[in-house]
Amino acid sequence: NFGNQNKELYNSVSYNADDMSLLSRDLDRTVRDTCLAGNCYCDHNVTSTDVHNAILRLKRGKSDSKDGLTSDHFINSCGQLSVHIALFLSMALRHSFVPSQMRDSVLIPIPKNVRKSLYRSENYRSIAISSLIGKILDNIVLVKHEHILCNSELQFGLRQKYSTSQ
Repeated sequence: NFGNQNKELYNSVSYNADDMSLLSRDLDRTVRDTCLAGNCYCDHNVTSTDVHNAILRLKRGKSDSKDGLTSDHFINSCGQLSVHIALFLSMALRHSFVPSQMRDSVLIPIPKNVRKSLYRSENYRSIAISSLIGKILDNIVLVKHEHILCNSELQFGLRQKYSTSQ
């Protein structure tokens, strides 16, 4: 089955509670020593312009993971929605809290080749359908912080001029 076939991939990054605790402590210390001490290069403020530009980066016709929304709802919305989303995202960043609905994804199996057997799990890859508000936040973070972000050489999904099919 699809889940068993991809179990190794989904579990390729080990999870160790002690390691996660150390990482959490390090992040807390970094936030305390930089952002809360006024030494951060960023004010963690999201503007309506940031949101509007992030919405323009969404692809048309893409659906939300659970809410029944599509990217077209955001793309065709009035400018006032960007103001409300900006206020919400600014508060989420300032308070280090994002609702679970924004963090959750739904994994969907997609056939790699429809000419091959659709009954064989190795003929599928998965995509994660995430919250559209989460995608908007992702786009904002990518634009605002691209100068300090780096990807793994194995990551193709969020890299410019790369495809996930490579």
